[in-house]
Amino acid sequence: MKNFFIIKGYAGSGKSIILYLIRKKLKEYGEKIGWIDKTKSISEFHLYEGYTLLFDDLRDYDTEITKSLERNIKKVIITCSNEEWDKIEGKIKEELPRSGLNFADCIEEIEIKNDKKRIDFYKGMLKKLLDRKGIIYKKDVLNIVIGKSQYLPAYLFEYADELKEGEELTKELAEKAPNGIKELFALRAYELFIGKRKRDNKDPDKKNLAALVA
Repeated sequence: MKNFFIIKGYAGSGKSIILYLIRKKLKEYGEKIGWIDKTKSISEFHLYEGYTLLFDDLRDYDTEITKSLERNIKKVIITCSNEEWDKIEGKIKEELPRSGLNFADCIEEIEIKNDKKRIDFYKGMLKKLLDRKGIIYKKDVLNIVIGKSQYLPAYLFEYADELKEGEELTKELAEKAPNGIKELFALRAYELFIGKRKRDNKDPDKKNLAALVA
């Protein structure tokens, strides 16, 4: 029985959202959930307590995959970009037989295929917005910003509008972009709030941000 699931797809295709919804549904069913991140790793506790482990983004946890399978974790669900999976799939296929495991018997690949056209549409939109302002960028940053936008055109317009003409949009800068329109507008509101406080010769107070964006 397969107990290891890879949710793969293009960057920004909604893999993390799907994983979050799976987590929510499993909790409703009373499943024990272990959300593994950079500060937490698989432990004996997860093994003996029968936890379902969720990993968001395979590249951060590739060393945990074989360990999960070898230790017979109840269920493991991981999100992964197509590019990242292509890099590591062969390595896993080589390692599993050493543990007496067969790739086809224990791993199920689930690919999100129907979002490429949508991503290409938003990528074209963002590209035009950036080109109009002479923004310097590499193609890989487009996917990052689109993923942050959660497919909302208003986010792309607002984000591009805040960039300075001729500015370089690096991967590091794109990864710092707010997650979703709500966070973007909250940040913009806070920046306006700070500006007003400075003009009034008052110290900015983050506690008032909630009232400002409510």
